Amino acid sequence: MAITRIYEWAHHHPDRTAIVWNGRAVSYARFARGIEAARQILGALNLPIGSTAVLLVRSLLESWTVSLALRSLGLNTVAVTSTESAQALGISHVSCLIACQDMLQQGAVKSMPWSGARLIQIPADSYRTPAREGAPALPEGMPRPGGHILYTSGTTGIYKKLFLDGEQMTLRNEALATDDVLDYSAAWQTSFL
Repeated sequence: MAITRIYEWAHHHPDRTAIVWNGRAVSYARFARGIEAARQILGALNLPIGSTAVLLVRSLLESWTVSLALRSLGLNTVAVTSTESAQALGISHVSCLIACQDMLQQGAVKSMPWSGARLIQIPADSYRTPAREGAPALPEGMPRPGGHILYTSGTTGIYKKLFLDGEQMTLRNEALATDDVLDYSAAWQTSFL
């Protein structure tokens, strides 16, 4: 799973840039700490493995951080721009709706469309405040990785769902890396020195 590679890079190359977001470089160590902080908070909620978490998050960085944390906890994720668009997809087994604080303040969630689902609020920009130093330990005993639901209207104008299974995505990414002669440990370390 991608989280494994991110945490490995956080240990071996903590200061290298993982993501450039809104002109701001986020290091691997910082990205891994953000994922781990979300994992700890969300893991304590005992969300059902195999259920779906709907992410109503504007920030792409926050969306990736929370999505990777949830998927490492065995949940499936879908990122949407509104609860209405998630409802239109007909997604079942929704355990939570995760929304940024600023979106909630602007009234983006008027009611909970899924019975029994929890509303979880996250900070509008958790990367704004400095985080502690060091890379987190790689989580042990992770459940089967959750997948991600993509949706598109393509040329038809009718939304369709595509479920990307977590284990299949991991195998696909590893095969692509092998095909492109990308070695996460050796090739990248030497090519950027």
